[in-house]
Amino acid sequence: MSDLPIKKIKIEEIEELLRSIRPQPGERYHQCMRRAPWASNTGEYRSAWMKKQRFAFVAAVMLLSVILLATPAGKVLADALMQFFTRAQGNTLPVPTDQIAPPAPTRTPAPTHALALHPAGEIVTPTPTITPTLHSQAGVMQDMTLLEAEAAIGFDLYEPLELPRDYRLIRIQYDSQQQAVTLLYASPKAATGEFFSITQGKHLPPFEVGADAAVETISIGATSAEFVRGMWFTPAGSDQAYWEDRSEIYTLRWQMEDVTIDIQFVLNESFSPAYLERDEMLAVARSLRQCKTGEACPVKNAATPTPGMGWEQAFTDVAGLETATGYDVLEPAVLPEGLSFSHARFEPSSRSVMLFYGSFGADLIRSNGPVLIVYQRPLTGEVTPNAAASDTGYPAEAIQIVEVNGYPGTIYRGSLSTGLYVEGQPTSTPAWTDEYGEISLDWTTEDWMFSLRFSGSSGARLTQEDLIAIAESLR
Repeated sequence: MSDLPIKKIKIEEIEELLRSIRPQPGERYHQCMRRAPWASNTGEYRSAWMKKQRFAFVAAVMLLSVILLATPAGKVLADALMQFFTRAQGNTLPVPTDQIAPPAPTRTPAPTHALALHPAGEIVTPTPTITPTLHSQAGVMQDMTLLEAEAAIGFDLYEPLELPRDYRLIRIQYDSQQQAVTLLYASPKAATGEFFSITQGKHLPPFEVGADAAVETISIGATSAEFVRGMWFTPAGSDQAYWEDRSEIYTLRWQMEDVTIDIQFVLNESFSPAYLERDEMLAVARSLRQCKTGEACPVKNAATPTPGMGWEQAFTDVAGLETATGYDVLEPAVLPEGLSFSHARFEPSSRSVMLFYGSFGADLIRSNGPVLIVYQRPLTGEVTPNAAASDTGYPAEAIQIVEVNGYPGTIYRGSLSTGLYVEGQPTSTPAWTDEYGEISLDWTTEDWMFSLRFSGSSGARLTQEDLIAIAESLR
């Protein structure tokens, strides 16, 4: 093997070399062309030659692929072949000084206060107070109509003909600086803020991804698109942005004629009813069509995948719930002040019921303030003993054995948390905290299993005695 140093060749030098080559065919070339197989009238000879040429082409492509993947210079060329993403030199990027977010201030816990108990019928149901927060940007026009957006962008927009589940168009905005239109779609069941956006324009800037980002080529009809998971995140107070490829953010980017299309799916928890699977994301992209100005695209929603568990359907009245359960649901006769019945959920396989008390948003998932949950299910012969501290992970001082209408029960204070899950790493040991005033009570009778769960907010707390009083008021 030669020990001579190898000169590193820049991609610009390769491009310049290729541009400088101007081959001129000579007489020998023309003679070969006159004797070429396709000049023959023999169909069999022509077919054999074409098979050989196809084989040679495939072999050349395979050889080129090996060279691209096996050599440093080849990897540079392979990265250059990406059409819609550009790869950063590393997995960190400097953040402009004016965009550095200040560190979050140290949070001062709200002063605690006990909630008084009142008869359930005297508590007034509050109006849901959760509303989305809109962030305005310079040069961005919000809440436009489709006609206004198409007039601003200068072409008929691409719209999805198929939307997942109950997703719907919630907003259209135009960015005058990028000359791009963004269509925002969300589900009313977006428990943890799931949404997706379709941005399109003729001058969209490149999308830079981390050096280790896994960019995948996807077929969108006759067009090739690029698909990547991940996003840049900047910790508060940091001057560096970090590429996080385990985040539930997916970007699909491709070009239709002279229009660049960028679809970004922002997902969170997989248990959310609005969480989208990969096939659902690709179905949205493959359904995009241009509809004539002034004509509405025939949009349809795809069927919701068959759930693996229950709890999806919410009941806003107990009468409808009891029709589904087939038994009389027990309700508390006394409740903490400010907490009224919001909704209930039923899991058919175990015939379990959860009653939710508190202020919830329109999605009946996000809450605003303290929440009380009453769980009950009929037993089918099994016996569930009270758990000991060593079985649950709770410290011994957070567990207390009590009595509910003559039946033994267990009070648990606080909650356990394992932190964020990191793929490929073992789950961390659960840590106990009493920061949010959680308190729960579990007990069983001969035929039923019950559980009460209270979660405080803004310092609201419920005493052990009050939780037992609620349990003993179930009727």
